[in-house]
Amino acid sequence: MPRKETILQVFVGSPSDVQDERTAVREVIDDLNNTWAANSGVRFEAVSWETHAVPGMGESAQSVINQILPNDFDIFVGILWTRFGTPTKEAESGTEEEFHRAFERYKAVPNSVEILFYFKDEQVSPSSLDIGQLAKVVEFRNKIQELGLYWTFTTTEQFKANLRTHLGRILQKWTSKTLSSTAEDYESNQVETDTSEETLAETPEFLDLAADAEEAMDKVTSVAENLQIIISELGMKMRVRSEEIENMVGTEAHTAKNARKAINIAATDLERFSRSTNQELPILRENLGASLRIMADAAFKGAETGLSDSNTTSQLRDNIVEFESTIQDTLSSMLGFKESIVNLPSLTSSFNRARRAAMGTMDQFVSELELGRRTALEVMDLLQKKIDDAC
Repeated sequence: MPRKETILQVFVGSPSDVQDERTAVREVIDDLNNTWAANSGVRFEAVSWETHAVPGMGESAQSVINQILPNDFDIFVGILWTRFGTPTKEAESGTEEEFHRAFERYKAVPNSVEILFYFKDEQVSPSSLDIGQLAKVVEFRNKIQELGLYWTFTTTEQFKANLRTHLGRILQKWTSKTLSSTAEDYESNQVETDTSEETLAETPEFLDLAADAEEAMDKVTSVAENLQIIISELGMKMRVRSEEIENMVGTEAHTAKNARKAINIAATDLERFSRSTNQELPILRENLGASLRIMADAAFKGAETGLSDSNTTSQLRDNIVEFESTIQDTLSSMLGFKESIVNLPSLTSSFNRARRAAMGTMDQFVSELELGRRTALEVMDLLQKKIDDAC
């Protein structure tokens, strides 16, 4: 039978080099709508020039887009990578103009619009870079940093996990508002939808989500523990090599040839480290994204049915706390080891190459783990608020 739902329009502002992320926004919205809209009474609608703009004439392409697309959207999602976009009459790019329109609304009425901005940090081939465009992105990023908080990501899966959590927070807030406000407070956002049994997607239950989240977290924890073992073993090997070189000093064995031999063995150790850790990286990415997504779903679902099972809810919260702690321990180990490698002097060409490769690998892991930790903390906050609201 028909029922009223609150529709939140999500405007996506970005240039052409983040098309995968633009597609991901629609995928996340569709997924949230299919799983939570029926129970929450809130539905998202993606708004972008691909879906809403039609041919027209004006002073510029951006002016035509501005006339056609709604200016009263509820959520602005901005995404930038290496390109800033084409200048308009009002700004250095359409994305910047769209952001300023949203930010002016926010300054006038803070509750009128939510602003989520993301910067992609994935490496790109230098030959494909437009230095002028990248400089504008960096300049804009510095300006935004003065206004508030933005998020960074390296992969589309990371972006989806972060966006899912952030939209989940907004969904939570609007669900509470819908339940507590009078009809006049949000009537303009409401539409009637068909909620017959055939139209409603079956939503996963809290116990299923909690179990799935635990399994995914276990896989990430296993990778994190493997990384700590690999780092510890390499650290011991590096200390052995250092002692070998030190023991040569003042002896007949202290020759350039012998010293280089010992150093090149250390280079081989670093190369093996890079190969071993690179095998763990795709496993970490896949399961970190899955665990964060499932944890966010479990946190939201917990408010509806799971919080009646206080043991399961408390266990999920404790698992996330332990999960975040494991990530933090792995980060500390990796950052400490990276610092020790960075501080080593330039020794041989093969050692320097191996050191650069190892540092590059560690940088990728640090980025993944830091983003995972931040998202885990947000999910913990989301779950705790649900627990507090239920009390």
